[in-house]
Amino acid sequence: MPAPPIIGFKDALAQATESRNLLLGNGFSIACKRDIFSYRALLQEANFKENCPLASKAFSVFKTADFEAVIQKLEDAAIILAIYKSIDKKTRSKIKKDAECIRENLVKTLTAKHPNLPSDITDAQYVNCRAFLANFSYKYTLNYDLLLYWALMHDEVDSLEIECNDGFTRTDDVPQDYVVWDEASHEQNVFYLHGALHLFDAGCEIQKYTWSNTGVKLIDQIRAALGRKMFPVFVAEGTHVDKAKKILHNSYLGRCFRGFEKTKKDLFVFGHSLSESDEHIVKAIEKSHVKKIFISVHGDLSSTTNKRLFARAAQMQVVRQDGRYPLEIIYYDADSAKVWG
Repeated sequence: MPAPPIIGFKDALAQATESRNLLLGNGFSIACKRDIFSYRALLQEANFKENCPLASKAFSVFKTADFEAVIQKLEDAAIILAIYKSIDKKTRSKIKKDAECIRENLVKTLTAKHPNLPSDITDAQYVNCRAFLANFSYKYTLNYDLLLYWALMHDEVDSLEIECNDGFTRTDDVPQDYVVWDEASHEQNVFYLHGALHLFDAGCEIQKYTWSNTGVKLIDQIRAALGRKMFPVFVAEGTHVDKAKKILHNSYLGRCFRGFEKTKKDLFVFGHSLSESDEHIVKAIEKSHVKKIFISVHGDLSSTTNKRLFARAAQMQVVRQDGRYPLEIIYYDADSAKVWG
């Protein structure tokens, strides 16, 4: 099957309506700091020795640096081993704990490697990123890092007026170290579908840490929280089924996800390969009323990743072909978007 035609980002914009939304995958962050945000870079820094020394060997066995893929393999192994009575419960429990250990190490390693300050990214990079973001109404991201947040807040580098409301606000004009999510907000147009490092579930409210309220570097606040055994809202389960369960059991994530399912505007996808581990996101697009989707493509068109991307996208069209909302798919060159310059 030949690869489909790939157009430039500007041509993609010209083919879209003015009503456009954006979905960001990890390619967005990797395009800015590959040495930090690629799974391989994170794996090199991860420390499994203290709590799960065998976990690091799983990456070697499966020949991957993908944390979520290894988590899924371990969780699947624990399930299948349950039918073999000769495998004791202690072993199965250890495998489950190692899967959780990998998940926690992903959070800790990402936080440890994360740029310390917004100024670690150049003004020129922000200018390019903000020019890209300005093309879209709603911004949905699957990334946990602070790059999107920093780019939207970094408005001193240009004259663009980018609408950015993540739904968090102060309450009752009482000074706090954080702001809280307003579930009733109708103005929210920035959504962290898998959570983020600076979002925390306090039980009675969803909190967002900020620099402006404390004067303390945001990443330092997050590191301090991890030191207190507090973990951010963070969806890194191994399977799309488990991810969906976690999303729907969290008020913030559930609201964001349901909103994504209902979107009607043209959708641009950047830096996401429609991977199996995010099948819940792909199915949400199928369920939505989006009629035209623009998907970024990076690298060799004949690579395994891109072949799977094209195949899954074609399947999306098949799902939609008998409905009221047939789906048109256009592919654009990721590099031509010049997201970070």
